[in-house]
Amino acid sequence: MEDVNLDVDMETKYLDLYKGAPVPYLSITPDGYVLECNRAAVSFFGYSLEELQSMQVIDLYAEESRTRAKELFVEFKLGFPIENEEMIYLRKDGDRVYGLLSVSPVRDTYGRVIASRSVIVDITRLKEAQEQLVAVKEMWEKSFGAVKEALFIIDSDHKIMQCNPAMEPLVGEPKENIIGRDCHEVIHGKAFPPEGCVTCTALEGCDYAHAEVYEPNLEKHLEVGANPIYGADGKVSYVVHFIRDITERKRAEEELKRINKELEAYAHVVSHDLKGPISIIISSISALNGLEKRCKGDIDADELKAFIEIINRSAVNAAGLVDDLLSLAQAGQISDEISEVDVAEVVRRILEERSSLIEEKSIKIVMNDDLGRMIADPTHIYQLFSNLIANALKYNDSPHPEVRIEYKGESKDGGLRYVVTDNGSGFSHADSGSLFEPFYRGNGGGTGIGLAIVKRIIDIYGGDIRAYNNGGAHFEFTLKELARE
Repeated sequence: MEDVNLDVDMETKYLDLYKGAPVPYLSITPDGYVLECNRAAVSFFGYSLEELQSMQVIDLYAEESRTRAKELFVEFKLGFPIENEEMIYLRKDGDRVYGLLSVSPVRDTYGRVIASRSVIVDITRLKEAQEQLVAVKEMWEKSFGAVKEALFIIDSDHKIMQCNPAMEPLVGEPKENIIGRDCHEVIHGKAFPPEGCVTCTALEGCDYAHAEVYEPNLEKHLEVGANPIYGADGKVSYVVHFIRDITERKRAEEELKRINKELEAYAHVVSHDLKGPISIIISSISALNGLEKRCKGDIDADELKAFIEIINRSAVNAAGLVDDLLSLAQAGQISDEISEVDVAEVVRRILEERSSLIEEKSIKIVMNDDLGRMIADPTHIYQLFSNLIANALKYNDSPHPEVRIEYKGESKDGGLRYVVTDNGSGFSHADSGSLFEPFYRGNGGGTGIGLAIVKRIIDIYGGDIRAYNNGGAHFEFTLKELARE
């Protein structure tokens, strides 16, 4: 190591600076050894003064900073100054510390670099704070992204500043197309906020604005809420807005209402319609007992026959109603007996069972020889066509009645298309909206169960049905095959 001949006054000044400065100062020789350091450097690295002055400076750096430290050392030896290089150092106790390194070369009278003036600004706490901030930011982003409901932040001009991934499927657009746009444009498809906008309410200072709405632009039922976030000036800086898609919940609520309505109607049928014939049976039996007592065993045969007919008719009506109720319950279920069904064969059996009524009313039957084949529950196909054909036969009031059962081929989505028609006067316009509701009875209707069974079966098979008058009642419907297990 060459002798260093520095000006005595300068050396004294630098020694005073080194010793008393609040930041670490070091002087490094061109061969990489620590020549001098101050008390702040001793505290920063955790070594004693003697230990530091016996070390090579490269040993003070953490592994990931050593490559850069070597590059900087070359620049220092070439006489280039170094400013604010962020480096990672390793203390004696193994802790990592961060510092901003600045280096000024010291030259002799010949201009040769003989040492450095190295200053390290301790930024360890700053780096820890930054790392904590990054960790908090990552935690916030993960939490923000993990929320299942659409969550987004809106500024005071209604611009969307940020949104989570759940927003994309809700509005059908990627995140990059959402951020920066007006929320009322993205959600409502409008140039201005709609009436009752919860964002507007929150921006006006309401602590929490909440509503349930149907949004036609998205074709969804939504639960929406907005919370204002205030700035240091006490004014609303932005709004945190959430949207929950409650379409399925609303459908379930509507279905529950429908079921409750059916249950009310069912209770009425059981308590009234079923009670009626049972009451008649009881009264008739009571009358028979009274007749037997009055006649003392000598009962008039015609009078007895009349009572028996009343009892029989009431019992048949009650049994028929029970059968209809059971059929309605079973219509919503799929049995294990799934097979290929020849629809024409089922329809022929139905017509044969009703041959007496067909002959009695001289009804002309027109049907395709081939009505298609499909994978289905045979009982469902029987119930469906049986109820439609029964209606067409029963309510056809034409002087020349005709019933048609036609197969229209496959629909675009692979369903089988059918139409059952008659040439009677059809159903009334007042009944058209309620034909398929359970227990609804139109003019001259029966229990109101038959068409409800038809609708339930068609729903199971993913089809649809529509009823209309066109020279008689028309029931046009589609059925899709069931999947085999």
